[in-house]
Amino acid sequence: NQDVTSFLEIYLTYNRGISWGVGSSESSINFFGITSLVALVIVGFVWYMHTTKMNILEYGSCLIIVSSALSNFFDRFWYGGVIDFIRFYWGTYSFPVFNIADVFISVGTALLLYLHWFDE
Repeated sequence: NQDVTSFLEIYLTYNRGISWGVGSSESSINFFGITSLVALVIVGFVWYMHTTKMNILEYGSCLIIVSSALSNFFDRFWYGGVIDFIRFYWGTYSFPVFNIADVFISVGTALLLYLHWFDE
């Protein structure tokens, strides 16, 4: 672990669960189940992209989400879990550890939701 600032640390961890470590365990059955669920969600999202008429910004948002989700998905196979390494903390409070792909999934999702709700 390496402190970058008084509130940011490079903190290597392998997340075998989903967002924020939910469902994380050493169980191979649990890992396979979560990985299968993630694969189904990615396939469903790609199907949604293929069957829905979208403008270029919506399509770009979807590509950001899918490519970042695939990055995390492949981490599961290559490393046995998603590599998370960015940790923000303040005193004893610590935000869940995350990675760059998680940031892009969040940004892509926020943009897609914005475009869906507010773009005419």
